[in-house]
Amino acid sequence: MITYGVLLGKLSVLQLWLVATIEVIFFSLNKAVSIDLMMTVDNGGCIYIHVFAAYFGMAASYFFRNREAKDDENHRCEGDYTSQTIAMVGTLFLFSYWPSFNSALAIEANQEKVMINTLFCLCGGCVGALGISRLLYQ
Repeated sequence: MITYGVLLGKLSVLQLWLVATIEVIFFSLNKAVSIDLMMTVDNGGCIYIHVFAAYFGMAASYFFRNREAKDDENHRCEGDYTSQTIAMVGTLFLFSYWPSFNSALAIEANQEKVMINTLFCLCGGCVGALGISRLLYQ
């Protein structure tokens, strides 16, 4: 869903199916390397699932008709009032529920650390996105 959110409006159904197939292969490879070779631990699946899907979607969007998506006459890649409102509500839900969801599988002694770390990451991501948005779209 995260990758599809990045690619929405750019790809046909067949291309989305191809991206999903390729993504499963690379996700499995990424998780195997992360767990077996790097010996990382990911309590809530944030790194293995969400970060990978976001970066995979951005990398895939680079290869699928960038110029055509920007110059689309049907405006399929633009946001409107409804989509921006839904994105804001989704962000508020993430801020409210994601730290507790992410720390649920942690050992009891580490739950507070995972919760605080997740909240700091959410804040850092929002501040970074706002800063870059301000620099690019002045």
